[in-house]
Amino acid sequence: MITMAAQGASTRLSDLVADRRAELRLSLVKLAERCIDPETGVQEWKVGRLHRLERREAMEAITVEQIRALAAGLQCAVREVQDAAGEQFFGVETVEVEDPHAERVRILARRASDLSSEDLERLITIAQSFSVRHDGK
Repeated sequence: MITMAAQGASTRLSDLVADRRAELRLSLVKLAERCIDPETGVQEWKVGRLHRLERREAMEAITVEQIRALAAGLQCAVREVQDAAGEQFFGVETVEVEDPHAERVRILARRASDLSSEDLERLITIAQSFSVRHDGK
């Protein structure tokens, strides 16, 4: 079981929930009611679990269904919730870089904020060297 307490420093998802809930002026009860996975139609969040998340208490990592439901409830992009959950539960940071010679490059890395600009450039070069396969293999 992976818990926030085991991961340590990041509270990015907890902060996202608290900030968006305040912006939308929602109680925890109203947010829980809105947290319905658009693919399954299931309410994935209960008030107590949202409360623990917002208070940064230890809990198991969230599921894909819970990510989609939380994004729906918070009215934000699924990717934003995914990135925040990855950082908080798994210590994986997402770095997006606009490259003038290509489309946006998205890199997932542990301790990405600790990378020097030179190391980040190396990662971008590596990422760009991989061609995208469209044949599903």
